Amino acid sequence: TAHGGAGTVLTHANGVDVSGSPFAITQGTLTVADGNGGANYSITYTGANLTLAAKALAVTADNASRLYDHQNPAFTGTISGFVTGENASVLTSQPVYSTAATLASPAGFYPITASGALAANYSFTYVGGLLDVSGGALPSTVLETIAHDAGILFPNTQPESMNTHIFIDPLLQHDLDLPPYI
Repeated sequence: TAHGGAGTVLTHANGVDVSGSPFAITQGTLTVADGNGGANYSITYTGANLTLAAKALAVTADNASRLYDHQNPAFTGTISGFVTGENASVLTSQPVYSTAATLASPAGFYPITASGALAANYSFTYVGGLLDVSGGALPSTVLETIAHDAGILFPNTQPESMNTHIFIDPLLQHDLDLPPYI
């Protein structure tokens, strides 16, 4: 429904798909309620088109996290901007959330993308999220390199009398999956 000057009202039937836009505005029945049977006014009709545009929805991928060498979690997101009384149930295709990160992807941040949402009368913009891949145990070859660089034989083949320890910073302990001293 569009409102013009001095009580002018144009209506468009609910449930009509905007993909058929523009719509012809026809004269229909116009009356003047001036208390004098319309005698105070003359009505002139000029045809035109009414253009309706799809309402934009924002699909935002939620941030997520996982450990190295673990499966990606099920990604989620939010959709905002629906007209009053509508929600994701009007979508004919739900958005799909994905990332290029695989099981073997090293620690770091990877974009999560959203795509594929469809609905009559709506257009879509997509806002990405981030997948934080962190930690995981270091492969034994990395531990051997750390021990070698520290001048320690690995595996523990040194004499017990040397009583040598490698200190692992407690903040890194979880990522290394090791006790604080080895």
